[in-house]
Amino acid sequence: MTVRHRNTCWASALMALSLAVTACGSYEYASGGEIGVDVDQATMDAMQTAEVTPTSADAAEAKALIQPVKVMWWHSMDGELGKAAKQLAANFNAWHPAVRVEAVYQGTCDESLSKIMASTDGKSAPSLIHMCDTGSRFMIDSGAVKPVQLFMDAEGYDLSALEPTIRNLYTFEGKLYAMPFYTSGSMLYYNKALFMKAGLDPKSPPTTLDEVAEAADKLTGSGVAVDDELARGLDRKAEDARSAFINGQAAMMLDSSASLSVIVDGVSDKFEVGAAFMPRPTDADESGVLLDGASLWVMNNKPEAEQKAAWAFVKYLAEPKTQAEWYIHTGYFPITTKAYDKRIVKENMEKYPQFLTAVEQLRRTKSNAATQSAFASAGMPPKARRQVEMTIE
Repeated sequence: MTVRHRNTCWASALMALSLAVTACGSYEYASGGEIGVDVDQATMDAMQTAEVTPTSADAAEAKALIQPVKVMWWHSMDGELGKAAKQLAANFNAWHPAVRVEAVYQGTCDESLSKIMASTDGKSAPSLIHMCDTGSRFMIDSGAVKPVQLFMDAEGYDLSALEPTIRNLYTFEGKLYAMPFYTSGSMLYYNKALFMKAGLDPKSPPTTLDEVAEAADKLTGSGVAVDDELARGLDRKAEDARSAFINGQAAMMLDSSASLSVIVDGVSDKFEVGAAFMPRPTDADESGVLLDGASLWVMNNKPEAEQKAAWAFVKYLAEPKTQAEWYIHTGYFPITTKAYDKRIVKENMEKYPQFLTAVEQLRRTKSNAATQSAFASAGMPPKARRQVEMTIE
């Protein structure tokens, strides 16, 4: 049996995340230069030498001058990922006393999008929002965001540090609007033992849709089990593909690159898991993958100091060390190329060599209207998208 499965925006390796962070020397928050906190040098000197006690009025007054800038961060990560989001904020806050990031869960991606649609002009809007890709077009059209490219240009941020294919997901009309946060792409998983048993070369997995059909015919022998309605997209998506594959009941499946460690660990020593590029249409010369994920958007209706503080947090989330830890625990692609140089990433690649296939597919995918997400370009609201699916079905 060959099963087709689509996984969107799903975190596979759930964890209790405790990210180690480093202080960023370029963030001169205490002096107020970066985020607009107005503290003169004399006050700073007094703060360093004065003994601050509840009875010291002068010290208390000086301390009040540098109350942290609050950044409200809306996100749609629940469960273990939600705990991880709070930990990210806590780690950042620990190293940046002039900023306080508060991570606030806003429900699913669709629910969060509905809330931001209703609050872009009001005070209830957040400083920063984590938005799934289906909301990208609205965020741009709303006029309520400050493109991160403006922050980058102002301080000479090295844009080339970001993975090009991922960066292009959020680049519109030559401008990067949002900082990528996490991304994954689908690929073909296959059972090497069943391939060998069927006389197929496990080192040469199918590369086209016709080859998938031919392999399925050999793998199933005298009978081929096919759900025609599902294959044509006229029925609900199969949700049990991963379980069937892990238990050796399916020889091939399409699943997210973020699910790799869960799949390999689930299979354990039952058989060797192979990974290959998404099969392409037979008449196509090259393959590619539609990436899926979420990004970080800075709102423009907040004071400048708050916007700069939000940007500082965004930069922290994009740091190689942070991205390396995030990848290890979630399976999402690091958005920064230097994260792959980190020891923990290299060790993880050795444990799960199949992820090299996912990275290669990512880097060989060309950026165009299809791979940049049709819904992000067309701006189809999630509710409308679901209605279209239901109508087709």
